[in-house]
Amino acid sequence: MGFKREGAGECQRGITGRLDMGTPESPAQESPSGTWRDFVAPLILVAIVLLGAALRVYRIADESVWVDESVSYPQLHQPTLGAYLAAIRVQDPPMSPLYFTLQYYWARTVGDSVVAVRMLSVLLGVATLPLLYLLGAQLYNRSAGLIAALCAALAIPHVYYAQEIRTYALVLLLSVTSMYFLLRALRGSPGWWPLHALCNALLLATHIFGVLLLFVQALFLLATHAKRWKTLLMWAAVHAAMLVPYALYLNSLRGEALSHSISMIPIPSLRWLLNTYCVYYTGLEPWGGRLPDGYGPVYAVAALMLVALVACFIGTRKQELLTSRREAFVLLSLWYLVPPLVLYVVSFCVTPCFVERYALSSSFALYLLAGGVFTLFNRPWWTAAVLCALGAAYTIAHMDTERPYRLDYRKAALVLQASARADEPVIGWKEVGESLLQPYLAAPLKDRFTHVETNEELLREVDARVRPGSTCWAMVYDGPAGDPRSDIEAQLRAKGLRFHRTSLAGLRRLHIYQITRD
Repeated sequence: MGFKREGAGECQRGITGRLDMGTPESPAQESPSGTWRDFVAPLILVAIVLLGAALRVYRIADESVWVDESVSYPQLHQPTLGAYLAAIRVQDPPMSPLYFTLQYYWARTVGDSVVAVRMLSVLLGVATLPLLYLLGAQLYNRSAGLIAALCAALAIPHVYYAQEIRTYALVLLLSVTSMYFLLRALRGSPGWWPLHALCNALLLATHIFGVLLLFVQALFLLATHAKRWKTLLMWAAVHAAMLVPYALYLNSLRGEALSHSISMIPIPSLRWLLNTYCVYYTGLEPWGGRLPDGYGPVYAVAALMLVALVACFIGTRKQELLTSRREAFVLLSLWYLVPPLVLYVVSFCVTPCFVERYALSSSFALYLLAGGVFTLFNRPWWTAAVLCALGAAYTIAHMDTERPYRLDYRKAALVLQASARADEPVIGWKEVGESLLQPYLAAPLKDRFTHVETNEELLREVDARVRPGSTCWAMVYDGPAGDPRSDIEAQLRAKGLRFHRTSLAGLRRLHIYQITRD
């Protein structure tokens, strides 16, 4: 990578000089490397981007608006942007405005249907893939960029959040772009510094935990470029100016709504942290709740990190390349390890805030480390084999993951509309809310809908509302918290109630009970 040092000339072979497949060490290798660089690698990147786009639009119409999305999506009818942001802030006090501003004007341009609004995140997610490729090329070579881009294109969490009506797709795009601009700036191109600073400012305006990336970059600069004190002072001054309004904004966050949103985040366990690193960030599961109990993935990722570390000291006689690998390892290790660890520590010391997606950009560091390790052999056929193996592994993971990802409120509303009378009460459990069902219903649901949080509350409401000869409806679901059906159904039988259950397929099955009393 050969970052330019202050007061030194350009390296004989700068970053772009080593972006070829194989980083040729001898003239005899330059010809096939040139073919790879000029023709094959760009074609593979185009195929990866198209594959990522196809996965992100596949069955997107089946994805219902879920709880977090319902904070902003129903408010798109607001007459002005100010009113829209104010309405969101009532339910989501720590929201940052940039994504929602884009969302508001996007909906007024392309339409406010669920699919149309989701397409904003789809485009942001697809745009991240070629930028990740460029970042991998800056750190290692083009093959590493292709491997990282393929992992991001196929990783289930990245597909999931590229369909989300929330900020995460924009956070991921800005994170990769910021890192890319930082590396270009460190090569001695001053014009990249303003772009890097702008990306970080936009990141802070997109999500409050965007600050974690700035922390990673600060640690990297201190660890590897401490002698460039002018650069460090400039970077620190610019970002300190950004952090002043950010700190004032954080200090302004008060109120019952904020306390309620925080109270829903549990204290993380060590296993949760480890599985986040080694299963969720590898991209094989859509969210942390389905993580396994074993330590096999931990050993696998630890082995990958060890090989990446060893590669910093072997494999080439050129000191410049060794320095490049070491700096890349430092940057990616910090990016991968620090953000989740900070959330974990803050959850114990300040307030619970460990949610895997808040640091999802750390998964890019894992993909880039894998790309760096897999390209040590410097052969196009080896890169092709790795791409095929990764593609097969992710294909198996996708085949094992049901769709839709989110609870299927759309089909649930169709069941109610077809079978329930307009006066029959409906009880929703936990994430099943009136605002989530109403967009798919023709008649108002509000006057007959009751929301409950526990099985006990649900059974109490059912017992109170179901008179002899009458009917009520209840909706529960399974997922990370387990399957509530056995307990609920046993209690219904004990109360002498009859029921018919309709189960809707998906990653999280939604169960609709029609309950009557003789």
